[in-house]
Amino acid sequence: MLAIHHTTTTVPIPRILYRDDLEVLPRLMAAENKKNNGKKMSRIKFFKVAYSKKDGRLVNDVVAQALSDMDELPSQMSDEVFTQVMGPERPGCVRTYGFGPSPRYVFGRKKSEEMQAMQSQLDEELSRHKAER
Repeated sequence: MLAIHHTTTTVPIPRILYRDDLEVLPRLMAAENKKNNGKKMSRIKFFKVAYSKKDGRLVNDVVAQALSDMDELPSQMSDEVFTQVMGPERPGCVRTYGFGPSPRYVFGRKKSEEMQAMQSQLDEELSRHKAER
């Protein structure tokens, strides 16, 4: 287990979710997405925000090493990179989301995600092939 501490709130996010109900999470994520001009914030970016101090410094060397490992991996889906560096999710818990939301709730079914990635890759190859003609 990594010795890292988040800097987002004084109350751990899982306790907030249990107290106020799981519908808080989608509202929090929607607010963050609105701040980012409607773009969905990746787990890697959220991890960097959550473990950075107000002056921009990272909390400790473990966080810095994890982020550098994430940057070194070839560009894949950000969730895959995050999982490769931080390790697989535990049952009933998703890193950066806390206890409560399950991986299935956050990511949906894994096969559909893989199929979407493959579909987008095929679409890109098809458009490149058409452009070459």
